[in-house]
Amino acid sequence: MVLGLEDWKKEYKNKTKSKEEVIRHIKSDDRVVLAHAAGEPTILVDEIVRQKDRFENVEIVHMVPIGEAEYCQPGMEEYFRHNSLFAGAKTRKSIKEGR
Repeated sequence: MVLGLEDWKKEYKNKTKSKEEVIRHIKSDDRVVLAHAAGEPTILVDEIVRQKDRFENVEIVHMVPIGEAEYCQPGMEEYFRHNSLFAGAKTRKSIKEGR
């Protein structure tokens, strides 16, 4: 099926969701796999951290974060567990400390 320009715009708009709508799908004990470096959805990661009180033990699988990796900060252990595929500058300390 080939979509015309107007059909494509309508289809795109129907699939577009707010960050709050996307994050609503994450539950405690879920695993969230984030894209690497420049592919990291920083707006969504920031929203996950902002909504941390909704979560317990959400596993964040990640390589090199481009954002602040706030889910690795002290005090976040109750909400997030970081599973690193690479120890980058923003996650190295939390990995060393067992967070």
